[in-house]
Amino acid sequence: GHDFPAIPQASLDGFLLSHTTLGRIASSMGMHFMSLMHSLQRSGVKSVPVPKGIGRYYERNHLKECAPGLQLDGVEQVNWDTV
Repeated sequence: GHDFPAIPQASLDGFLLSHTTLGRIASSMGMHFMSLMHSLQRSGVKSVPVPKGIGRYYERNHLKECAPGLQLDGVEQVNWDTV
């Protein structure tokens, strides 16, 4: 496993107001994260730079700008404010 420093819940909640994770998006869409990652890249969405081995994070405003109506087979339109 990995040892990560504890992050207070309030800090995490604040972060998730302006950011979301690839895993959260994929889960809400019922997609595999790798397929979604490639679809986001093709739409011009860039993840937040993080050290290797850390999951992908995205700024919600960037998602709204680059993929406002991201259309994927079998997936309803995404609400970037809540995913």
